[in-house]
Amino acid sequence: MLKRYLENIHAQPAHYRRQHAVKIATTVTAVVFVGWIATLSVRVSTPSAQIAASDSPTQETQLSNAISGLGTYSSTNTLEVSTTTTYTNNPEQGGQ
Repeated sequence: MLKRYLENIHAQPAHYRRQHAVKIATTVTAVVFVGWIATLSVRVSTPSAQIAASDSPTQETQLSNAISGLGTYSSTNTLEVSTTTTYTNNPEQGGQ
């Protein structure tokens, strides 16, 4: 069936083949996008109590995390900023 379909497409003019390729690419992209949007709310709204309760994730959870792009869970979200600034008042070292 696929072989006949490809032979039929191959027999068509180049502009028709390009149009068909764009339609297929658009359809596949739309399916992936809809799947991503459908699972977005599940990935974003994972309760923190449920995350903290799973101290040792199973192999299935690790695989699903890797697939969904979430990586490993942490019970808290933190932002750490580290800066180092040196001030000197010594005129010999360039200070004022």
